[in-house]
Amino acid sequence: MKKLHHSRTMAIALASVCLCAGVARADDNAKKANDANAFQALAAPRPVAATKDKDDKQQQDAKKKQAAAKAAEEKAKKAKAAKKQAVAAPAAAAVPLNAAAQNDALLQQFQAQFRPALSAELAFIRHLCEVPKEKRPQVKAAGEAGLKEAAKQFVDMQQGRRRAANAASAAQPYPPKIIHDALLPALKEALPPEEFTRYIDETTKRAENRKHAAVLAFVSRLDGTLFLTAEQREEITASIAANWQDAWEQWLMAGYGDQYFPMIPDKAVVPHLTGEQKSVWNGLQKVAFGYSGGGWAVAEENDGWWGDEPEQAKAAAVNGVIFNGGVILRAN
Repeated sequence: MKKLHHSRTMAIALASVCLCAGVARADDNAKKANDANAFQALAAPRPVAATKDKDDKQQQDAKKKQAAAKAAEEKAKKAKAAKKQAVAAPAAAAVPLNAAAQNDALLQQFQAQFRPALSAELAFIRHLCEVPKEKRPQVKAAGEAGLKEAAKQFVDMQQGRRRAANAASAAQPYPPKIIHDALLPALKEALPPEEFTRYIDETTKRAENRKHAAVLAFVSRLDGTLFLTAEQREEITASIAANWQDAWEQWLMAGYGDQYFPMIPDKAVVPHLTGEQKSVWNGLQKVAFGYSGGGWAVAEENDGWWGDEPEQAKAAAVNGVIFNGGVILRAN
């Protein structure tokens, strides 16, 4: 009985094993079948022509968009350039006009500023020389030409067309000298030789006196700051005189006050100083005042003496100026 029961149990176990093996085999076959189907699907030929057409169309569309964008950009550039040219054309035409107007305004400004120097020189000539009546207009015209030339040189310097070698006032045009030099040919023609010689002698004395006064004024200021010895004063005076420039006459007119000194070259001063004095000199504030006009004396010029008014016009009283060896005298 026990033997029969054991045999039945073994049979049931064997049947179960066989059943599981069959199920596993069936699952494996199904998986293989699915893998085969998937491989066949991947291996199947793709519609190459349709894909290529689609890619070509996309590329063509992209190129069209790029071309359209480039054309729009070029059109915008041309429009901007045309607008800029249209705006610049009238502006370019206006620039020369504006520059010319500005140049003329500066000329008029400087002529008005320097006119007292012309008035002073004409007064000097009038009270020193016997200018023939018929020659007076030519002399006055020569002075006016010198005034315009002085103004022109200042305009050129201010606008950069005439650059000075340095910033010192000595490098700037000096209107009184320009006017004086412009008058010389006309005076030489208008005056007798002895009168012209007298004029030259008196202008030379005038220049020497102004030079002497300017140098003494500067050395006196320097002495008050550096405590110069008598020998140093003499050496510096001689050195400045040897390097003299006409524009330094302005030292007598410029208001330097107690704070500033004229812009004088170091070579005229430094070699004659001690080490301590050199340190003080280097620390001084030196400025270069440009010519401000004015002049040494101003005389009325519109009384008809120079031929500016009709002969029958009554001469106005002239607050004249007489230069006697460079000493300024006044006469009513």
